[in-house]
Amino acid sequence: MKLIIFFIGLICSTSALIADDLTDSTAARRTDTVTVTASRSFLTVGEYSVPISTVPQEILANISLRQIDQALIFTPGLTIQNYGGLGGLKTVSMRGGNASQSVVVLDGVVINMAQTGMVDISTIPISLVKNIQVQRGGGSALYGGNAMNGVLNIESGEHDTNVFLGNIGIGSFQEVSAQSAVHYRSSIGNFMVSGDFTTSQGNYPFAFNEFGNNLIQKRENGDFVNSSVALRYRLHNYPFRVTSLSWLRRSDRGVPGAVLQGATEQTAARLTENDIFSSWSFTHNLSKNILTDAGFSLRHNTTRYQDPIALIRGPEGINERYIAQEAHAFSSLSIVSSSLLQQYRVQYSFSDLQGTMIENVERGYVKRAVISGAARYQYNMEILESQWELQTALRGDYYSDVRFSPSGLLSIAWKKYEMLNARSSLSFDFRPPNFNELYYFNFGTRNLKPELSNTYSFGVFGSLGQNLSYEIDGFIANIHDKIIAIPTGPASWSARNVAEVLNRGVELSLKTQFFDKSLLVHYTYSLQNPRDISQGNNSLLPYIPQEIVSLFSLYTFADNSLGMTLLHYSHRFSLGGNQKEALLPAYSIMSLFFTSQLSFIDIFHPQLKVSCDNIFNNQYVVIDNYPMPGRILRFDMSFSL
Repeated sequence: MKLIIFFIGLICSTSALIADDLTDSTAARRTDTVTVTASRSFLTVGEYSVPISTVPQEILANISLRQIDQALIFTPGLTIQNYGGLGGLKTVSMRGGNASQSVVVLDGVVINMAQTGMVDISTIPISLVKNIQVQRGGGSALYGGNAMNGVLNIESGEHDTNVFLGNIGIGSFQEVSAQSAVHYRSSIGNFMVSGDFTTSQGNYPFAFNEFGNNLIQKRENGDFVNSSVALRYRLHNYPFRVTSLSWLRRSDRGVPGAVLQGATEQTAARLTENDIFSSWSFTHNLSKNILTDAGFSLRHNTTRYQDPIALIRGPEGINERYIAQEAHAFSSLSIVSSSLLQQYRVQYSFSDLQGTMIENVERGYVKRAVISGAARYQYNMEILESQWELQTALRGDYYSDVRFSPSGLLSIAWKKYEMLNARSSLSFDFRPPNFNELYYFNFGTRNLKPELSNTYSFGVFGSLGQNLSYEIDGFIANIHDKIIAIPTGPASWSARNVAEVLNRGVELSLKTQFFDKSLLVHYTYSLQNPRDISQGNNSLLPYIPQEIVSLFSLYTFADNSLGMTLLHYSHRFSLGGNQKEALLPAYSIMSLFFTSQLSFIDIFHPQLKVSCDNIFNNQYVVIDNYPMPGRILRFDMSFSL
């Protein structure tokens, strides 16, 4: 099956070479000079020297998106850890790492919180998403801790015209989704107000073998409600430009547990979350060569977890409440001279957490302050008719509760031919232990050290005419002092710095258009070998597939689009040590979608979307004993006024 999928992608991609003449290319652009603009922040990495994937707009515009993980699965080197259904926890893992070893950035603000170090991307409002980029490889020198394996960069934005946008969708398992946004442009700036609402009963059927009997059961306690309102504006008629994004969000979901022989865990567990977020940035051009940038963000998050029938904590069951707060402030300076870009940044961050299960601290309250300083240089030059991009970055982060952690990045790109260009990068990165690893009851360890990693990448990229572009990147990543859970008793675990991980892999991305650009094909293939090499061990890391294949195809005719997606994950193991009984089988998921612009209705420009996910109703799991939904039908109507 894997070979069939592999060759389908290659055949579809290379057929463009036969269909059209191979002419000019835009993949190898000249970058003789560097300019300073309001959009070139400190977090803007080099244009070519590090591997960056942009989620195609064709995916965002044509798929019935309920949550952004549906668009991210077509990115090489990226894995979504999914506990099933719309209400299941969804986190991003890159290049064999766990979710806390990658950062999620929204409009330049890292939204990973100190409590867990990761982000549940199922709760990010869809109406805010305008562009998505994924930087693969170490990025701590630019983004700070946790950016060991990659960065998910989400950009919001507003329209340049006054418009009201809306979308209403329904789907299987009583799924309802609605998004709306008002975009307004005036002489002082652009404004956007948006709202999102998603709900699902999550009671999807799944096949289960119970004591030798093949049964069809329904998922219990899988309901989900997520709602949010957001305000974004950009003021430009001032000496400085102001950009702000704020949201209010609430989610309420069941937290179904593992489906086991004779029982299903957590059939009454609930998780409720209230989230308030606001960010501001101020940008000013001191001259055409000097840019100053400053900003701050605030966040308040309240989470309550309840399970009245889990009597392990007493007759009242489990009732945990956590209040987490984050504050960040930064200032940066960018200077350009000829082909050299210099950028300097200082940042202060404060995080605190108060909760039921925080132990060995007064009132269950912990806090963390971080002071950071960084410098980045990008040099673009021409030598012997070849374009070179050289980037280096250094950063130091001082943590009040851990220790000082340095990080660095060195990358270089060579560009001369449309069909062949090269890049290479070397980074040393870190991840601080999160609050749960330090302080959680019967798990936290106060003297944990940060995880450290070294990553080397080398790749080639280019295009063959206007019809085929490609990227191939190989990498080696070595993680030291990895934090893992070690059993200390029948029902207790402890976080320890004991593991060392070595991962080697290659990532391939092909994009092609043919039949006069009416057919688009995007194919990705990832091969990786993440192994725990500590203490004489040499086993694959749990839940990380060695092979990932994705295929996205879109055929456009008149005002209609017809598309197909294919996703394949190779086998994984649910436990370290790779015992045979922990083997999870490979799976492949095919989906179809259709989009039609109903041009005969001029009033509100409606667009119809119909999709069928997992069309063959395959039964599979991403996390052991957490069944995934089978076939899902969705119908959406989008409109604008």
